[in-house]
Amino acid sequence: MVSIVCIAAVLVPIGTLLGLIQVAIIPIPVVFYKYGHKIRMKSILIRRLQEDKARWEGKRASRNVEPRPSKVNEEGGMEKAYSNTV
Repeated sequence: MVSIVCIAAVLVPIGTLLGLIQVAIIPIPVVFYKYGHKIRMKSILIRRLQEDKARWEGKRASRNVEPRPSKVNEEGGMEKAYSNTV
């Protein structure tokens, strides 16, 4: 009986500590939602990726590349790349 009391006395503070940690990290998603853009703009990697994306979009627009149409038949299904002739 004494051992159960001792175990309970140790586990209660651990459970309280875990609960306090959980409560402390609740605002983290809100902070990322509100200030995420500013945080990303401070990142050198993200800025480089956005510059590369803009450069590629500019090259694509200058070449006037149009997307290839998909091969969709009248029934709405995809056409096969081969014929069914035997």
